[in-house]
Amino acid sequence: MEVPWWAEVEPVVAHVRQVLGVEVLVLRLLDVDGGEGGRDGHVTYHVEALERPEPGRLTAPLPTDHGALDRPERLRAPWARIDGLRELLGWAADALKTAGRPPTGPIR
Repeated sequence: MEVPWWAEVEPVVAHVRQVLGVEVLVLRLLDVDGGEGGRDGHVTYHVEALERPEPGRLTAPLPTDHGALDRPERLRAPWARIDGLRELLGWAADALKTAGRPPTGPIR
């Protein structure tokens, strides 16, 4: 990515969205190799696709230790796990609907 800052995930989302052809959300930063101070290096994010990509769109192998993405960790936000963000977004959509204020666009 051209942006060196780890917290700037929009370029990551745009790239993965283009490669997979579906909407994706970044759940959390998994690892950094090199770099320091919140910038540079090789960064690995945990990204969730909001729907299944078409067959053949994924060219890289999936992680073999799927549990590493979802096992409890003391410092992880409760929503930053598989299905956690979907649950939170579902709750928000329901709360908005109950309040008579439906979402006005896609979640970003």
